[in-house]
Amino acid sequence: MKTNKHIIVKNCTRKELKTILNNWLALYASDLKSDMYFGIAEISPNVYILKVDKDLDDEIFFYLVNYCAYPEGFQKIFEVEGHATLEKPEILQNKKIRVFISNDDTEFDNVWITTEEDETYKYDFSGKYCGECRKVACNNRYKPLDTAHLPKTFERIDIGKLVVDAKEKEDEAEKRGLKKRFNIISIALLLLLPLVFLINRHFLKLPDEIVIIFPSVYITIWFIEDCKIFSDPNKLIICLTISSVNVIFGTNDRHDPMGALTTIVAAMPFSTAIVMWAGRKFLGAKLDYFEKRYDRLFFLVSIALAVFMSAFVIYPIIHSLK
Repeated sequence: MKTNKHIIVKNCTRKELKTILNNWLALYASDLKSDMYFGIAEISPNVYILKVDKDLDDEIFFYLVNYCAYPEGFQKIFEVEGHATLEKPEILQNKKIRVFISNDDTEFDNVWITTEEDETYKYDFSGKYCGECRKVACNNRYKPLDTAHLPKTFERIDIGKLVVDAKEKEDEAEKRGLKKRFNIISIALLLLLPLVFLINRHFLKLPDEIVIIFPSVYITIWFIEDCKIFSDPNKLIICLTISSVNVIFGTNDRHDPMGALTTIVAAMPFSTAIVMWAGRKFLGAKLDYFEKRYDRLFFLVSIALAVFMSAFVIYPIIHSLK
């Protein structure tokens, strides 16, 4: 059950807390939604409460609690405690918890969690137990948030523009990385594919299946992982050229019993390019959503469609031309 999350920060001024929150938001804006709620209110002199949107991911909430205790640019440590009902990790699901920093903490990269049952866990952000919630032996007592005496009004912190700007910067950085990666991989494949096949045919004489399977699998995975490249017609042509080179060299003069299977594998990059292009053409930006939201399923479905096309469309065409 989702509920609003709260963080109490002591030994703090309103200006300091707003600075801490704004600095943290700048770091994590790309992980947030533009309409998420963050509000600040004073409980007592130098004690403030931060009200956090219930949809904020639980792990990111832990990061925020830790950052409020150890904010960058400050020469002091703040006393903080967070209150929430968690959805994850599973062992704490639907439990009311108090999040805090242990007085004995020397790592500065974790939070401690006490549940309603007075059980205490340590959640590490790095190291050997990164992302794990480990039960620890402590005599901590759960202290519930006094909701009856919470402030009635909060100063809302508008994060809309910050989130939009952060995601635009992230998208731009992703585009630059995609372009650079595409240029390096495509040039390398166009140069190396013919060379590898020719060297094997005239010198190494390894089984064709071994030589064909590795570049075919690599190119297929590359096309799926970087499916955004198929938005660009020029990149599509280059991808089809690379795939055609792989098919030509991978199916030339094949008469062995494994010929059909090897041809299907060699045609996989070409089939994948067609599948990714069709998905981009008919689904547009929804393809990116499916890739991010259903990462493994997206990969498996893409492979299945490429195998189907390679076996029942591309292979029959190649076989008829021989």
